[in-house]
Amino acid sequence: MAELNIDWLVPLGTTLAAGLSLWNFIQSPSRQNAALIAKMGELIEKLKEDSAKELQQMDGKLTTLEGKVQLLDGEIRHLPDRDAAHRLELAVERLNGRIETLDERLKPVAAISDRMQEILIEQGKR
Repeated sequence: MAELNIDWLVPLGTTLAAGLSLWNFIQSPSRQNAALIAKMGELIEKLKEDSAKELQQMDGKLTTLEGKVQLLDGEIRHLPDRDAAHRLELAVERLNGRIETLDERLKPVAAISDRMQEILIEQGKR
């Protein structure tokens, strides 16, 4: 039988062991990076969900504000504008002038009424 020469197996095994150790050393940070990337992906998904919820809340608030703005717009349309308010002021001034004129015209009538009342009281005393 022929003898097997296994002297070459020891350096080969040592080289393989050293290569595997080096490979594991190099790959260790990439595993850590992969774990960090996975965590970052989870955080991003959570942020997306939270952002979606906040957007829904903001959309509801915006809808409410739009409704309120429409109500206010409808109410403001009924109010007089600057020109209409000025016309109302002028009309009130004219009415005040007419009332003052009527007041002056009614003073003699009031005086007549007072004199007639005095005459009737005197006649009632006799």
